[in-house]
Amino acid sequence: MKIAIIHPYFSTFTGAENFAIELANGLVDNGHEVYVYTGDFPKGVKKVKFNIRFVKINMRMETWPKAVKYLREELQNFDLINYHNYPSGILVQLALRKMKKKPKTLWFCQEPYEPLYGKSIQENKKRFLKKILNLKFHINRILDRRLMRKTDVCIGNSKRTAAFAQHIYKKQFNPVYPVTLKEDLFKKKNLAKPKKNYLFAVGRITRSYKNIETVMEAFTIVHKEKPEYKLIYAGSGSDLDYFRNFIKESGLDKAVKFPGFISDKKVHEYFATACLILNLTLVEPFGLIAIEPSPYATPVLNSDSSGAAEILKNGKTAFLCKPDNPVIIAKKIIKILNDKNKRISVAKNAFDYGKENYTINTVIKKIMALI
Repeated sequence: MKIAIIHPYFSTFTGAENFAIELANGLVDNGHEVYVYTGDFPKGVKKVKFNIRFVKINMRMETWPKAVKYLREELQNFDLINYHNYPSGILVQLALRKMKKKPKTLWFCQEPYEPLYGKSIQENKKRFLKKILNLKFHINRILDRRLMRKTDVCIGNSKRTAAFAQHIYKKQFNPVYPVTLKEDLFKKKNLAKPKKNYLFAVGRITRSYKNIETVMEAFTIVHKEKPEYKLIYAGSGSDLDYFRNFIKESGLDKAVKFPGFISDKKVHEYFATACLILNLTLVEPFGLIAIEPSPYATPVLNSDSSGAAEILKNGKTAFLCKPDNPVIIAKKIIKILNDKNKRISVAKNAFDYGKENYTINTVIKKIMALI
């Protein structure tokens, strides 16, 4: 099958971007011919097996006619077009309107486009109200709803995403969790690998989105009772300097490190050697870090309000916790650190669970079955 994957940008390699890349690589490994169309793709950052084509895809509507014309010429001979993230789907659907032979379309929905439906996702009323009087905002919403529901197969990255998208677009969305673990990562020796006295988290370093301040407050409590443990929080973002100053002023500069952006290889090294992984976002459609450490037999403390909580069993394949109270988080972390046998048991279950359900091939089989 000849497949085109459309993603507007790869300027940062966060969950959605990493998933699109691993999906494309996995499809190539399964014998498909894959092209990725995007506005940018930094060279040498990720190993790719697919073909890359550059097209100007962005939120500025004045650039859309040129992008639509380009995509109309490019996509006619494909069997399947898979789009991720706004406005990829809108541009493809506009391009399809004048095509004689129309490929099948697949939308993998990370979440309904936040600036259009942000009030429903994050209750950011001030930001939402500013857009109410903007004509482009209303045109975008109309285009988004009318065109995106023309997609042949719609997938949500969790049950909550699928339900929310179904409510907006009045169309069936099927949940497929976007975890693409490589089978060769699951090595038996990982089950016996010793862990070090540090907790690890990775993600975009922003105050509002990732709940980092609450996690820092919680770790302050943990550190008083468990001073031998450290915390490493990797990632880049607009508030990185803020948090580096925060830990310095809190006297935690020796216990907490914000190393900034680190390579995938380094992330996996931390997954393998940390004693506990933290993923405590307030609102997240899914959250790959909930499952990604499973090949290394490292347990995860995950937010009970993220999409990933749907597939985690508290105390069996992961630990779940309410993410909005630092005292509750601290007590949960201390309890986990005090029970080594429980950590080992949960990590072993996570290893088996991830291997059975969330390798790249199992995810591709689920998607292809829907197609």
